[in-house]
Amino acid sequence: MKRDGEGAAERASADDQSWTSGRETAAPFADEVVQPREASGGLDLRSIIGLIRRQIKLIIATILVVNGIAALIIFQLTPIYTATALVMVDPRQKDILDPEGQVSLLPNDSGRVESEVGILRSPAVMVGVVRDLDLTNDPSFVPRPGWQSRLKEMIGAKETPPTAEAVANTVLANLRNTVAIARQGLTYLIEISAKSTDPQKAATIANSVADNYIKAQIDAKIETADIAQQKILSRLDAAVASVRAAEDKIDRFVDDNLSAIHDTATLDDIASFQRDIDSQQARRLDLAKNAGQLDQLRRSGDWDQLIASVQSDQLKALNASRESIESQLNADSSDEAKAVRLREQLSELDKRLNLEALTAVSQLRADVDAAQQQENDLKQKRRDKIISSLPKDVVVRLYEVQKEADSSRSVYERMLNSSKAVEAQKELQVADSRVVSKALPPSSPSFPNTRMLFLLCGIASIGLGLGLAFLRENYVGGFVDEAQTESVLGVPALSSLPSLEQNAGWKADGAIPANEIILHPISPYSEAVRRVRLGVDLGRRRRAVGAQTILISSAVPNEGKTQTAVSLARAFALSGKKTLLIDCDLRRPTVHKSLGIEARPGFIDYLSGAAGEDALNDLVSVDPATGLSMIVGATGSRSATDSLLDSARLERLLELAQGWFDFIVIDSSPLLPVIDARLLLRYATATVLVVRWAQTSQQEVRAALSDLGRVNYRNVPVFVVLNQVEVGSFGYGYRGRYKSYYAEATG
Repeated sequence: MKRDGEGAAERASADDQSWTSGRETAAPFADEVVQPREASGGLDLRSIIGLIRRQIKLIIATILVVNGIAALIIFQLTPIYTATALVMVDPRQKDILDPEGQVSLLPNDSGRVESEVGILRSPAVMVGVVRDLDLTNDPSFVPRPGWQSRLKEMIGAKETPPTAEAVANTVLANLRNTVAIARQGLTYLIEISAKSTDPQKAATIANSVADNYIKAQIDAKIETADIAQQKILSRLDAAVASVRAAEDKIDRFVDDNLSAIHDTATLDDIASFQRDIDSQQARRLDLAKNAGQLDQLRRSGDWDQLIASVQSDQLKALNASRESIESQLNADSSDEAKAVRLREQLSELDKRLNLEALTAVSQLRADVDAAQQQENDLKQKRRDKIISSLPKDVVVRLYEVQKEADSSRSVYERMLNSSKAVEAQKELQVADSRVVSKALPPSSPSFPNTRMLFLLCGIASIGLGLGLAFLRENYVGGFVDEAQTESVLGVPALSSLPSLEQNAGWKADGAIPANEIILHPISPYSEAVRRVRLGVDLGRRRRAVGAQTILISSAVPNEGKTQTAVSLARAFALSGKKTLLIDCDLRRPTVHKSLGIEARPGFIDYLSGAAGEDALNDLVSVDPATGLSMIVGATGSRSATDSLLDSARLERLLELAQGWFDFIVIDSSPLLPVIDARLLLRYATATVLVVRWAQTSQQEVRAALSDLGRVNYRNVPVFVVLNQVEVGSFGYGYRGRYKSYYAEATG
């Protein structure tokens, strides 16, 4: 019994003798216009979802990698703590001695607050912080050796140590970078924030900035008052001299006219007044001396001597507390936080001691003033006694002298009162701003904000994954499935041919790949070839006459186009269609190798006209397994092939085949290296572009389609077939959910 393939081969051989010997003119190529499928004009929701589905592995991998790297970086970041102190600026100029006379700066108080922000940032305040906290010895603020210093150290070069001024400038610059000062909206509140890896240090720096700002504000007021006092004192000496001169003039006038008094009782009263004046003057001088000594002790901070002189219980208690804190501070200096608290308490005690001492000095000066007043009263009584006893003409002249003295005394008293008021202001100055909230050590770091960073990294990784997926889908990577191919290229993808290297069946049979469709007719590969056959067969049914001419090509070599052409031609032949396979890859004919048959030379000679038309009968062979008619080449042409493919012989050959066969499959050269496929396009009714799965670049396939488009004047439909697809990759289900529908042939 003959096999079906052998019977088909006999019938095909008889038919070949008929169509090659016939001389009638076959039906010409119909100029049918088939509208190609339009490429996707943009991204819609469906295409985006499809892109995500196809590239989900890349997207997930990108998200995992980016977030993994971000986690490694975030968890290695050094935590930074931020402590904040609040300072409130009072727009009124404060004066303790004159509360009712405080001046408001409204409506320009906003500018005042901004000015205070600038003062807080000034070097004067920052230098005080550096000095108080000894930041020049803090490793986090002192200059660190840079790469240049380390390089010099490696090569043994001598490095010049930085100067003290350079160190101070660097520490000051680092402190400014550590501290942030900002006004809270349009309020009178100013935020002083300090950053550090140590939460306690951050709070200490912020509080030190606030304290130095308050101190600088008080010092500025004291300096202003001191300048005013110096000007008053410079004029007060002249006023005192003027008063003394006037008083001496009165005394001389009185003494000069004392001889005009003859009453003994009056003279005795005058002498008594003089003795009281001398006694009161001695007492006044003694009080003034004590007041001066106490003030000197207060200014020098010699509290022990001052307490011994004053004998004040309040001063003794405050001084005892101060000595106790000093001993604690000297005994334990390792605890920085405790040391800071003790220094603050010591500073507060110094202020209270100074205030108590100032009160004692003020009391003594008040006693001096009282003694002076009593002395002046005694002098005035003595003068009045003398004046009442002098003749009238002498009294008139004395009144003139006394009026001049009263004028000098009035000027002196006003200047003296002003000097005392300024002196009191110097000692009792308060800042116009106050610290409303001291900084506390923060319990959690302000940087890094782990939750926010992970959220941003998550969003960024998703965006990056989608971007990489888009690039891989449309520009960088190859084609991995039919949906992506159609979305990117805008042409139909007929099928995905699985890689036969993963199919152990044909290897075990010792067969070549082209025999897969014969040996295993219901294998995944055979089914995929039949999908290609069905796709191109639909075009034939729309044609009234003639065969369907299918041009098989690829963008670049080694895509598997020849194997695809042979398998497709055999599939048509096995389905009962009269099929002709022509190897038109004249430069590298390989159809005979794919079939495992001997090549028949002479096809190039026939096309060039070197052989007669009778040679056509010798060129056609029949595939014994399927009855497929074939024209195969032998060796590649060493000359240009464009004239052969554009020859009348080839056109005549195809005209004859059009009238005899149902399908003509032409295996052509790759599109990008040579122009052969573009010349053959005019004979085709359909073009199949074979693309190697996940390997051929999208740019090359796009370029090949662009080359076809430039010469596709007849709008020949173009199809794409993915070849050598790895089974199980990217949802390829031949070995998965559809496995039950496929079976391997058993020899």
